[in-house]
Amino acid sequence: MDWKAYYTAEWRRSDAAEQVARWLAEPPNNALVESVHCGAILSFPHTALRYAGALQASILRALYGAGVRRVLALGVVHGGVVPAVRVAQDTAASPAERREAFNAASGGFLAAPSAADTPLGRALLLTVPPGSGLVRRAAGGMLRDEFSLDSFLALSAAFAADRGSDAIPVLPLYVGVTRDPETGAFDVAERLAQWLRDVARAGTAIVATGDLVHCGAHYGSPLSAFGCRDAGDAEPVLQREVESALAAALRGDLDLAYRLSVERLRNDQREILPVLAGVVGPGGACRLLHFSLSDYAPILDVPPPCCVASALVQFDR
Repeated sequence: MDWKAYYTAEWRRSDAAEQVARWLAEPPNNALVESVHCGAILSFPHTALRYAGALQASILRALYGAGVRRVLALGVVHGGVVPAVRVAQDTAASPAERREAFNAASGGFLAAPSAADTPLGRALLLTVPPGSGLVRRAAGGMLRDEFSLDSFLALSAAFAADRGSDAIPVLPLYVGVTRDPETGAFDVAERLAQWLRDVARAGTAIVATGDLVHCGAHYGSPLSAFGCRDAGDAEPVLQREVESALAAALRGDLDLAYRLSVERLRNDQREILPVLAGVVGPGGACRLLHFSLSDYAPILDVPPPCCVASALVQFDR
């Protein structure tokens, strides 16, 4: 499935423009605005437009309402579009293969300036110098097919056009592998979190994306594994599982959070969670502001259930 092409086509439909106009006209959520004022990190899904669009728009309204001057947006590097990520995470690969892949795909990656071109116009991008090997420019077309921040950047372009000179620039930083394939250590995540704390000076907000659950036979995670019969039964069960993984990360049990993300949830934020935990720091907390299962069976043309979580998460420092 060419997800980049699929999601791009969604934003180019005529009804998408009408929906975006309605989102632009809505007032900001005061609670979210206050959370951003207090330094909260908001995490949004990159699921289909009808599931993720309103959640992403609510974040952008809060960012503008809080008077944020710049945004650091953490994106997922999907193993399905970047082979090195897939190999580094593959326990069946040889240690040498995994080490080579880890060296190629670990840390944070800055997108090329062309990433600013979206179906809704040109997003205003922030540029920063790379961080001595840990944060580097994506080379060789590495992020050419990556799509995790595409919809957020498209909405950012729409909000920027609506607000003109007051547009908030966005720094897209795609988080690669952060867990060492041999030792299981998260040193890369700790260093990346420190880099983000250094860069995120006053007036800067951090947001992140991640689809926290992929379930159904298509994803190799049947609902029966959770003792559920259908998506309706599964939603509260999977919400509790997500909350367990998030809580594990914030209390410093990064290995448990990673294993739950891989083995239970098929959470594509598995590499980002240790970074978020590091930025939030000891004593941090998080809560699910929204959680629902998006129906991907008709999108993938597979038998139901086939679900992806559309979740809005707030991480408090």
